[in-house]
Amino acid sequence: MFATGSVWDYWRVFVNGLVLTVELSFIALVLGFVLGMVIGLGRTYGPHPVRLACLVFTESFRSIPPLLLFFGAFYGLSYTTGVTLSPFQASVIAMVLEASAFISEVVRAAFRSVDRGQWDAARALGLRFWPALRTIIGPQAIRVLIPPTIGVYVAVLKDSSFASIVGLVELTRAGLLVRETVGDSLTVFLLLSGIYFVINFTISSGALALERRFRFAH
Repeated sequence: MFATGSVWDYWRVFVNGLVLTVELSFIALVLGFVLGMVIGLGRTYGPHPVRLACLVFTESFRSIPPLLLFFGAFYGLSYTTGVTLSPFQASVIAMVLEASAFISEVVRAAFRSVDRGQWDAARALGLRFWPALRTIIGPQAIRVLIPPTIGVYVAVLKDSSFASIVGLVELTRAGLLVRETVGDSLTVFLLLSGIYFVINFTISSGALALERRFRFAH
């Protein structure tokens, strides 16, 4: 028999961990998307020095394992700058760096997928770079952008579990604490897996609905 009753005695611990995971992931993914968009556009349309800097950023943070990003953000920044970050702040920084590096590649591929003739058409209409990017190129790129961006979001959300190594009691850490208390590893594992599945399935379903809406609108 599973000790489900004992595990459920600590349901508030799971709820608090879930709330913290959602808050952490939401903030990090929003900031990561903004930064990734800037870097992706810089690498696609910027002058050579900007493209080179964006390339170095992207390849660097795509290559570093998430575990090292969390360690670096929490311990490395404190050591080099003397500024003490909270586990939450360090986790946000690590997740933003990871998300933006991958999203920048998605952005670059999406905007490059737009036919060059669209730029010619924009110039024929007398549109400058930014108006053309906003009104003609951008809407077409967004349709290509959505599916892989959601894939990045799901991956980064799962990587939020690494925040436990810097002391943040997010969902995974909350589950580990309950496991240490009640000794029921299997029930805790199944519960955590179910919660992560529901979160990611909800995100994926919402993304599919959004993608269909864009296709219908265009």
